[in-house]
Amino acid sequence: MDDVLSARTAVVRAHVPELDGLRGIAILAVMSFHFAAISSVPVTSATRVYRAMAQFGYTGVDLFFVLSGFLITGILVDERGSPTFYRAFIARRALRILPVYCVYLLVVLAWRPSVLGLPAPPARMVPWLLAFGTNIVVASRGWLALPAATAHLWTLAVEEQFYLTWPFVVAMLPFRRLAYACAALAVLAFALRLAALTIGVDPVAIYTLTPLRFDTLALGSLCALVVRDPVLYSRIRPWVGRVLMASAVVIASVALVNRSEYGVPMQLVGYSALATGSAALVLYVVQPHENGTLSRLLRSPPLTMFGRYSYVLYLVHGVVGAAIVMAGVSASVLASAFASPLLGMMTFAVAAGSASLAVALLSWFLLERPILSLKRYVPYGRPAARTSA
Repeated sequence: MDDVLSARTAVVRAHVPELDGLRGIAILAVMSFHFAAISSVPVTSATRVYRAMAQFGYTGVDLFFVLSGFLITGILVDERGSPTFYRAFIARRALRILPVYCVYLLVVLAWRPSVLGLPAPPARMVPWLLAFGTNIVVASRGWLALPAATAHLWTLAVEEQFYLTWPFVVAMLPFRRLAYACAALAVLAFALRLAALTIGVDPVAIYTLTPLRFDTLALGSLCALVVRDPVLYSRIRPWVGRVLMASAVVIASVALVNRSEYGVPMQLVGYSALATGSAALVLYVVQPHENGTLSRLLRSPPLTMFGRYSYVLYLVHGVVGAAIVMAGVSASVLASAFASPLLGMMTFAVAAGSASLAVALLSWFLLERPILSLKRYVPYGRPAARTSA
């Protein structure tokens, strides 16, 4: 099994640029969603279409979750049996997540109110932010409990809760049983959403609580196992394209009825289709052969660059967009300058996205890269022999 895992892991690593491209698509979708939300321009037919397309950008979060499940579970399975398995994983995740996260919170708490004149989170919410409990705050108190500069951190809370618990599951379950557990957890998430909708749980809670969104992480994790098991892969591979197309049809059908992330059709059927479609897309991308046009698109430098720096981009893009508006470069100002509301919205999105990317690049060279070099001090060690039981 060791040789099989090594070979399949090598296949996945060969497709890292495509996975970066998928992350690039996800972050561009989310950024478009938020930039359109803060663009106040006269309503025209063109801006209606643009907003309708941008509004669906929240689905980038689902793709992020699936990619996280895929990549993290792949790491855990490859390193399972290491004498420092859990300790090394948590330490390396902490080096990746915490420094930038803490710097961002410092900016939001200390500098942002005075420099940008925008509200900071209430002091009583700071422990929740530090403990990655933002999704619990949003689920229990609504979006207005936190300012926009921190409300989006609910996704990081979901992922951090996943990081802290999932290694134990991977370590305890044999390979095949882990695959069955992933499938069962995906079904359980759907059942929980159905139960929550039946009893009238707040749609925001359904959208943000980890157990009700775990199908994305579980299906991403299942994909990581599938590509490392030749038998599972041979059974599932013929269905990947069909599942991808069917999911796209379901998502499009639901979107025609309800574009919002809170509508019953989306929360009952759309979330499952998004999770399944994103998982199928990941499996399609990491096939051992080149995928022609799609592969070339995902490997394009702009997409891979946005994907590579997507973490910081996700953290800062909302604050950067607000800062640009306060500096007088709003979508409405640009719309007046160009005599086109649509061109104003698009130019604002490009300007805010470019500024966010500049911040992300500074973060990488000044903070992240030096800190990530410390990973060499927390190696996994030599994994023990693996079994396929």
